[in-house]
Amino acid sequence: MNRKEFLIGKSDLQVAFVSSYPPRHCGVGTFTRALEQVMTSLFLSQPTKIVALNDQPYRYGNRVIYTINDQDAKSFAKAAQHLNRSPVEVVNLHHEYGLYGGESGEYILKFYEKIKKPVVTTLHSVLTKHSPKRAWVTQKILDASASVVVMTETAKEMLLEIFSIDEEKIEVIPHGVPNIRPNQSDDAKRQLKLDKRFVLATFGLLNPGKGVEYALQALPEVINRHADVLYLVIGQTHPVHQRRFGDSYRNLLEDMADQLGIKRHVKFINRYLDYRTLINYLKATDIYLMLQTDPNQAFSGSAAYALGVGTPIIGTPTPFNREILAAGRGEFVPFEDEYSVRKKLLQLIPNEPRRKKMSMHSYRYARDMIWPRVALDYVQTFELTLLNYLK
Repeated sequence: MNRKEFLIGKSDLQVAFVSSYPPRHCGVGTFTRALEQVMTSLFLSQPTKIVALNDQPYRYGNRVIYTINDQDAKSFAKAAQHLNRSPVEVVNLHHEYGLYGGESGEYILKFYEKIKKPVVTTLHSVLTKHSPKRAWVTQKILDASASVVVMTETAKEMLLEIFSIDEEKIEVIPHGVPNIRPNQSDDAKRQLKLDKRFVLATFGLLNPGKGVEYALQALPEVINRHADVLYLVIGQTHPVHQRRFGDSYRNLLEDMADQLGIKRHVKFINRYLDYRTLINYLKATDIYLMLQTDPNQAFSGSAAYALGVGTPIIGTPTPFNREILAAGRGEFVPFEDEYSVRKKLLQLIPNEPRRKKMSMHSYRYARDMIWPRVALDYVQTFELTLLNYLK
């Protein structure tokens, strides 16, 4: 079956996901819920099952059939044994560094050791630099997976360069994005009471890697020339950072805005937004700032969503950004360089035709990333993986 052929009717494949899952506040969990809901709605006749990864107890719905204590190695083995006894045919495990317990997330290997069903592993990050232990754990994950999904061609190239893996084992399926109509900014601004503002935004779980301080440092001169500018910093502090450092980074940013005299032009939205509210904020955004400080970061879900909405993006040249923001879909600034951010904003804010052109390039590019297309690609990957596994 060709992966791009549309399924006639629904597949009776039985699928389980291993991932963090709402109500846990985690980008991987949000992704998993969106994927499995669209998949079940459009392409599967059997409801999907969830094995949820816990960092603390949560109250889940009926879709969650088992939970894993991420700090208990035995819990991973027991989850695999539970799935082995179930009618599930394919397991889709979502991997992110820092999500699984043990040194370099090694507890997840207990799951792979015990599972007797084919596992399609989705890598939410593909990094270029690893400690010896993390490289070893990653290689073990790749070896144990029946198929591996990455979200960009760049990530695939990085995997092939750094690790030992058969190229035919890797599928490139993009991050899903909302399927919305373009040019809805005015309506969204009115709903959010932002209709008289030029909106800049950064969103996602807040941590120092977001580079928000470089945007703040760039703003005083921008505001002097464009007094209607408002910068939205959207999202809670990342739970991992919160546990170790509290709200120290957020407090630093708020103090910085005060000291720079731009406090009235910066709004911190310190909560985890539901999907619809988040999309509305992205629709209302005139320029999205994605100033990650790590040059090795391979992927950003927030950038994918901004791209899908058609929001013009200014980003640092991470491997992921270099791929998705190419061909006029975005603008680049160097890492940790507030001067370049300021210069780029002063060029783009008054240049509406340029911003509209960027927006349409992004929106057209992201049509292949809408959730229904992504979910279909996953279902077909699952079907082919099971077929190969049973040979």
